[in-house]
Amino acid sequence: MNELFSFLPLAQQAPKLYTRIRFDQLPEGWVVFLIGILIVAFATACYLLERKSPRRWLKPFLTLCRIVILFLVVLILFRPMESRELRDEKLGYVAIAIDVSRSMEFKDRERDEALRARIGEALGVDEGELLDLTRLDRIRTFLRKDQGSFLRELAAKNRVRFFTFSSTRQRMSKADLSRTEDEDQTRTEIATALAELDALAAEGSSTAIGDSLQRIVSDMRNEQLAGIILLTDGRRTSGNVLASAVAARLGRKEVKVFAVGVGDAEPRRDLAVDDLRAPDVTLAGDVLAGSLVVRAQGYEERREATVRVFLEGTKIFEETGSVGGDAPEWQVSFATKVSRPGEYMLRAEVSADPDEQDLENNKTKPRRVRVIDERIRVLYVEGYPRWEYRYLKNALVRDKHMEVQCLLVSADPEFIQESTSGVVPLRRLPPKEELLKYHVVILGDVKPEARHRNGEPVFYDGALETIRELVKERAGGLLMISGALANPRLYGTTPLKDVLPIEVEEGGFSGGDFRRDFHPRLTREGLTSPLLKLERNDERNRILWEEKLRGFYWYAEVKRAKPAAHVLAVHPRARNKTAPLFAWHRFGAGTCFWLGVDETWRWRAEVGDKYPYRFYGQILRFLSLQSFTRSKRFYITTDKRNYDVGTKVRVTAEVRDEQAAKAPKQEVLIDLPNGQTQPLILTAVKGEPGNFTATFKPVQTGGYKVYAEPGERFGANEIASREFDVTLPRLETQEPRMDEAALKRVASESGGRYMRLDGLSEIPDELVELRQRILVSKKEKNLWEEHRWWVFALLFGILLLEWLGRRAARLL
Repeated sequence: MNELFSFLPLAQQAPKLYTRIRFDQLPEGWVVFLIGILIVAFATACYLLERKSPRRWLKPFLTLCRIVILFLVVLILFRPMESRELRDEKLGYVAIAIDVSRSMEFKDRERDEALRARIGEALGVDEGELLDLTRLDRIRTFLRKDQGSFLRELAAKNRVRFFTFSSTRQRMSKADLSRTEDEDQTRTEIATALAELDALAAEGSSTAIGDSLQRIVSDMRNEQLAGIILLTDGRRTSGNVLASAVAARLGRKEVKVFAVGVGDAEPRRDLAVDDLRAPDVTLAGDVLAGSLVVRAQGYEERREATVRVFLEGTKIFEETGSVGGDAPEWQVSFATKVSRPGEYMLRAEVSADPDEQDLENNKTKPRRVRVIDERIRVLYVEGYPRWEYRYLKNALVRDKHMEVQCLLVSADPEFIQESTSGVVPLRRLPPKEELLKYHVVILGDVKPEARHRNGEPVFYDGALETIRELVKERAGGLLMISGALANPRLYGTTPLKDVLPIEVEEGGFSGGDFRRDFHPRLTREGLTSPLLKLERNDERNRILWEEKLRGFYWYAEVKRAKPAAHVLAVHPRARNKTAPLFAWHRFGAGTCFWLGVDETWRWRAEVGDKYPYRFYGQILRFLSLQSFTRSKRFYITTDKRNYDVGTKVRVTAEVRDEQAAKAPKQEVLIDLPNGQTQPLILTAVKGEPGNFTATFKPVQTGGYKVYAEPGERFGANEIASREFDVTLPRLETQEPRMDEAALKRVASESGGRYMRLDGLSEIPDELVELRQRILVSKKEKNLWEEHRWWVFALLFGILLLEWLGRRAARLL
């Protein structure tokens, strides 16, 4: 209401001058209207109520004069102001948002041949070239076609600004396009934009379309938007804001979103072999066991697939199974014997499907396996000759890969303790120097304060501390086999308290119902753990654990498993529904496995040692092999073996050299998948002498190796390296097909259109040209103060005219 008059620009040159008159004290519209009515009514009433005049025809003229006088007075009170604005006129913007998440690296094979032909024609490539283009390459190819003719058409109406997005948006700072009559400038701007497009890489670990779209709108809040062109596969994997909600707000502002679907809306057919697992080190002549996973995408029904595993190029395993449909994953286990020591490369592959576009994931990256010609040194300390001890020690001493010494506490002093043939039997616990040489220590149901028959303590002063040191510092293994007498409840206040993967219930007792047996319930991790793999086939292994193996009657009740513990089995009927039975965790450089039962000897029925010792043999090898990879002086490890691109990798080094351990930093090297080497500086961990740590973020997929350069203080054989793999995030790869429904919602909510790449060229015709006036300068002046004399003269003149009229009408 405060802008009553508006004039056309006074000057046609840019920038342009716009003049307007406004009233600084103007009230609301209804008040102005009321004042006008009152003025007219008052002036009319004044003359109607006056005496009659022979010159009646003058009264309307006099009424009009009085109305004009009153209106001039009111307008003066409203403070008229003249505003002069110098404005520069600019075109609006079209925003082009390009998805650069990792799903845009997929190569699509549309099953609709007509659609494929149309897209190829729109991109200017033949069918063979189209199938070899990634989704991001297809966008680049279209925008580059005919020297950027599409971009040229957009820039003819509005300026063009480019954004990329994945988890958030990024502006392509040098790629803005503007309309210009200079052809060379236009060509240069388009070339710059295309060069920046060519440099894009689809490396985003997640896609937040709604969040990114909202930030683009926020970035351009000071600009007029003619429309947004969204180039994406529509697959949302992160973010808090729905793209359709942002599009609805844009629709209310008459900003259209053109959602351009890039990718195949049909399920993508793909077979992949992944998660190849095998021990880093195994014993010569022993069984090398491993597992892998075959994943199928885009198959409505199961199909046959053949898996092969190769060791140094020689096929050691082949199996055909079905995968897809209701079984998208196929867990495969394999085993073989390797007799000769040495280093071997292990890899796996799955047969390719004719419809697959990406064959790279049909093979795993080679995994190094070291075969050593050594025996596992085992010390088994037991309190009394219970059945678990009797059968286990017999199997241990017969294992050609073990070097076992047993110490039965309750035996007579003259009793010759059990040991592997050719190994000197023990009479008492070995001294510290010898105790630290074992790879695994087994503690059965023996009290920490137990004594031999001659009264001598079993565990001399510092013995339990030495076992703790063996695990933590020497990467040894500790197996705790529970018993009704002492293990684990009496170890809750000993130096082994922290080594255990469970928290001991103080004063707790063993539990069980001797009238009814139970079968351990395997956890999700336990079902896939190689430690509990008693049958190679997964289904047969599950049935074996749930039905065929003899049940247990007794178990050791504990408070809970520790937060970092791996619980493989729980009691199915315990008061504590998560009561652990089998659990393990890392402690320092080594590992501790806790067994909450002592009746695996019942599994011997009809099969002998087949299942009981397969169970113990796998656990002992798992506990011991870590010590074979343990460096004596410089040990490097990472928190995991497999990472997603962009997630942090924590590298830890333990230095067992007194002088080097005091240094504030340690440098290690990282071999990258592209063949380059990157240094990483580890800093000392406060309060833990000799421990160093740091993190880094991998940006490439493939195999990595972390190691330290040998120097004056360390030889090459004294430094342990660490290898790990980096793969694409599952969020971006588990469902690669285009989300057509989501893109249609975005387009519909904004009043725009959904289309494929073959319809992209229609957008310039549907966009309107927007012009934005930008204020350059502004000047204002009070009209009353500047023109008061002539306004006063006008007012006086009308008053004089009205007075003369009244005289002529004989009203005075």
